[in-house]
Amino acid sequence: MLTKNEAILSIINKPILNGDKWQILSKKFTYENGRLLSKHEIISYINALSSEQRANVYLNNPKLKSLLSVKRVRSMSGIVPITIFTKPYFCSGNCVFCPTDNTLPKSYLSDEPAVQRAIGQNYDPYFQIIRRLESLRNNNHSTDKVEIIISGGTWDDYSFEYRVDFIKKIFIALNHLDLNKYATYSLDELQSINETALSRCVGMSIETRPNKISIDSIKEYRKFGVTKVQLGVQSMNDQILLANNRMHTAQDTFEAINLLRINGFKIMVHWMCNLYQATIEKDYEDFKSLFDKNTGIYPDEMKIYPCVLVEKTALYELYKKNKYKPYSTSDLIELLVKCKRIVPPYTRISRLFRDIPTNNIIAGTTLTNLREYVLKKMHQDGFKCNCIRCNEIKEEKPSIRELTLNTVEYNTNNTIEFFLSFRTKHDKIAGFLRLSILNNTKQANKTILNSMNAELIEDFDCCIRELHVYGPSEPISITQNSDSQYTQHRGIGTQLLKEAEKIALSYNCKKLGVISAVGTRQYYMKRGFEFTGEYGYGIKALILAS
Repeated sequence: MLTKNEAILSIINKPILNGDKWQILSKKFTYENGRLLSKHEIISYINALSSEQRANVYLNNPKLKSLLSVKRVRSMSGIVPITIFTKPYFCSGNCVFCPTDNTLPKSYLSDEPAVQRAIGQNYDPYFQIIRRLESLRNNNHSTDKVEIIISGGTWDDYSFEYRVDFIKKIFIALNHLDLNKYATYSLDELQSINETALSRCVGMSIETRPNKISIDSIKEYRKFGVTKVQLGVQSMNDQILLANNRMHTAQDTFEAINLLRINGFKIMVHWMCNLYQATIEKDYEDFKSLFDKNTGIYPDEMKIYPCVLVEKTALYELYKKNKYKPYSTSDLIELLVKCKRIVPPYTRISRLFRDIPTNNIIAGTTLTNLREYVLKKMHQDGFKCNCIRCNEIKEEKPSIRELTLNTVEYNTNNTIEFFLSFRTKHDKIAGFLRLSILNNTKQANKTILNSMNAELIEDFDCCIRELHVYGPSEPISITQNSDSQYTQHRGIGTQLLKEAEKIALSYNCKKLGVISAVGTRQYYMKRGFEFTGEYGYGIKALILAS
């Protein structure tokens, strides 16, 4: 009879094949009177090895990691996202659809899974991240590259002191440092450590409202390391915004997005249908306006949140008076199908429904897997969704030689945008890059920034706003062109950067910027970008051909 360690070594050393199933293999290698190994036991054994030994285990048996991974979808987009929540606090908004509970962050409910995790750690960002990293590692996910998503209401409503302390604790946790020992370190010091840390911050997003965006706020975002702003747009119809007490206008959204885009931020728009006084027809027209040259919104990412009716809201009181009626599930699906059909290939629809437990929903759809129903209906009607999420490569392993470069060009109010993507023969996206060429590089349009009351906080005339390579998240220790089994670390990102430089040079740009996260600075430094400015942008001088 095998010992426990002998059984583990038997699994590790067995060449794993595509058809191998964990349930069958675990029964073949039992130990101590027929006990079955768990995935966690094997993962714990491997994680206790030195980094070199651990890397060799997976290099010698490349399919082993996939076999052992639990909920592999969490790292399928090339990075590991970790959502953390700020503490319950005053919100400057008072929307009719938003639940009010002083013990919770604004707009959230106590039994939402992510909120429950935050409550368990008393909303402390350090412990939220530490516990999440432990859970991910125990499920065999690489935690080298982490995207931090800060949720919990309007970020700018919290005090400056709280925001600084919150961000510092994020980096202490990602750096795997003792909280008490490093609490006195400056944010700059903690960020410098993270450039080469075990868990690097490769992206950071905050949630806020359009009327909170200003030159001062985005300067602060960049000092914190923020690369993406999730903006609560909800609607571009001023009458509906007013009826729902949003306390901002479509013009506020217009100006906020222009300011964020020219400074290189990735922009995620939150959009809601079925708001108070909305109709199916109004919602569809409103959604179309997001991709209209007259608004200039053109979101990089979207979360589509059909309005959900819950208690402790002003909307619930209107519902009881028969002044509000949620759409039927069938009407909602029809609307979302029409919306998804017009989504361009440069936009990613991250969500189609809030993760609200159905027991909280008073009326309206309770389909938490609404996306599946929408996609099924699209397929039945003979359409496919062009959005990025629906076309990610996931676990496909294409030959790099078979990938083709696809370029989409579109104009916003202040920029010429290029969405570059390497795609498989089945049109799946292996990696993409967003490049913004500022219109004010052309003399005829030099007054645009001034007329928009917009300002650049860094000296560049074009900017890479996002570079992302898909496929399962691979450790940083796997170098380019080595034994990576998927698409990461195989030169796709470098090739996209070269293509971006060619386009920038064709527009006579002199300085190419990149809105780098703290944990990706080293990557860009190796590719010629310098980080000497105050706000953490990488800048590369472009040499024009003579």
